[in-house]
Amino acid sequence: MVRLSDVAARAGVSMGSASRVVNGHPGVRPEIRERVRTAARELGYRPDPLAQGLRARRSRLVTLVVPDITNPFFAELARELELDCAARGYQLVLRNSMESPATEYDALLSALDHRPSGIVVVPTAGTTALPATGDVPLVVCDRRLPGGAAPTVVSDNRQGASAATAYLMGLGHRRIACLAGPPGVHAADERLAGYLALTGGTPEGHGPVVRGPFDYATGQRAARELLDLDRPPTAILAGSDQQAIGVLHACLNRGLRVPDDISVCGFDAIALSALTSPALTTVRQPVRRIAARAMEFLLGPRPPDPAGFPAPAGADDCAGAGDSVGARDSAGARGSTGARDSTGAADSAGASDSAGARDSTVAGSSTRAADPSAPHSDVRNAPAPHPAEPDADLPHPAAPVLVSLPTELVVRASCAPPPEGTRTP
Repeated sequence: MVRLSDVAARAGVSMGSASRVVNGHPGVRPEIRERVRTAARELGYRPDPLAQGLRARRSRLVTLVVPDITNPFFAELARELELDCAARGYQLVLRNSMESPATEYDALLSALDHRPSGIVVVPTAGTTALPATGDVPLVVCDRRLPGGAAPTVVSDNRQGASAATAYLMGLGHRRIACLAGPPGVHAADERLAGYLALTGGTPEGHGPVVRGPFDYATGQRAARELLDLDRPPTAILAGSDQQAIGVLHACLNRGLRVPDDISVCGFDAIALSALTSPALTTVRQPVRRIAARAMEFLLGPRPPDPAGFPAPAGADDCAGAGDSVGARDSAGARGSTGARDSTGAADSAGASDSAGARDSTVAGSSTRAADPSAPHSDVRNAPAPHPAEPDADLPHPAAPVLVSLPTELVVRASCAPPPEGTRTP
């Protein structure tokens, strides 16, 4: 086995200098850093994570707790976090709370027994508080907790739903139903609020609202209920792509053509949404940027690879070649990560986020630069990180911070103007 002393001898430097390079310490001259990295590559040296964990008095593990591992959005979030962890020399441990606050609590306590370097949690629908984690940093993702007791990274769900609703209204729809997520889940409540903000002031008022879990079965059940109404909706805005796909299936079983007879819009832009028939119009959440912000809260800016190798590639938050994408602005408290805040300050991490190859302006929003990669691509265009000491004390924000990131409306083939005879001026 290649030892650090072998790398130091090959590079002609002291053990201390080699150690500082391997651990990403910024206080090393460029020529020394390059010699050590070259020697490490030539010898095939990789740092020992167990030894590094013992020295730091914590394991090089990051625990992710999600409410439902069968939800494709959480799978994509786990993938992005794992890529970021791998680039830093950490490993991701995934736990499933199954939408149970008690299971979530036990999972967090079990994680703390292993002294992780950080914890990322997507709270369950019934979670009101999380256990104390001591000196282990914790970040909440996707769903806000009451009181905001921990740093939180979310999408601007309200603005995303408003953009989708405005797009449907712009097509001429007035009987727009909303299939919202579970009551009490902040993301679901915000999406419903975004829908109501636009439809509540129309002459007909808002359409029917059905609430339920973010799954396929809920979409099918709700669609059947909505289609049985005396005046069924001409468009359905779903709170997730899973729900929207369930709606598509229910419409198919009724012999309805989407979008000729009814329009359907989802939320999340999971990979499957581009493969349905028709392809699903949806609201994209910036999964990669959510993961990057969460990891910055836990471990600080991403350091260069210890041995100088490029970071693992990952899927970009990009649209398909034929997608029409509108970038949305977000609101949220200014955070130490530099995310866009309520004053409109630029989000430096989002500079490389991209839209589809043939983008156009949608629902009054601006478009983003074209990107050649497809939704399944492994091209990652992350901004260059600043060097950081991986084993240094982990950052703890002085106070809880909320980071709200922009969403994008992705227009595909599942939405069209309402059928003749159903349009309202």
